[in-house]
Amino acid sequence: MGDGRLDLLVRACWPDLVRTGYLLTGSLPAAEDLARDALRRQLRGSRDPVPETELRDAVVREAFRRRALYAAGSAPFAEQGGSAAVLRQLPLDERAVLVLRHREGLSVEQVVNVLHVPAGVVREREDRAVRTTAALQTGPDALRALLAAAADTVTPSAPPDLDSLLETAQGRRVLVLGLVALAVALLAVARWLL
Repeated sequence: MGDGRLDLLVRACWPDLVRTGYLLTGSLPAAEDLARDALRRQLRGSRDPVPETELRDAVVREAFRRRALYAAGSAPFAEQGGSAAVLRQLPLDERAVLVLRHREGLSVEQVVNVLHVPAGVVREREDRAVRTTAALQTGPDALRALLAAAADTVTPSAPPDLDSLLETAQGRRVLVLGLVALAVALLAVARWLL
């Protein structure tokens, strides 16, 4: 049975995690998958709540793991107009810096810790992204408004049940351990045969 504190954390963080994922992917289903997988990874093996910032960072890292799915100009951003059309023009790495700096309010140093890139790279990506969006927007306030408008277009579904999140994580761990054991056994048999 799920811990009440973890249930509260999941319910409280879910909408923001999904909106952050949406700004990175342009797709509500993909954003919910990112948020669900990030929660699964962060809560795996733990019954203690984790800071919301760690969950947000996990969503961003999960998006980078799936980088090819969210390339610049790809659908579903391509199917939308307005603020989403501006985001569509940006590669994921620039989109992530914009979201973290201008929506989440992180410092350059904090973005460095999330993305694991040097500060100069963060500044360069931010400059490129701001230049790309400059034709359509002016100033950091307009950029924040652009990100808020894009995030506000989505209504996340209900948060996932904590027990199912934890069971899925446990099931994956058992599967991986089983596959490792099988591989070790096959290697032992192969050595014996040779």
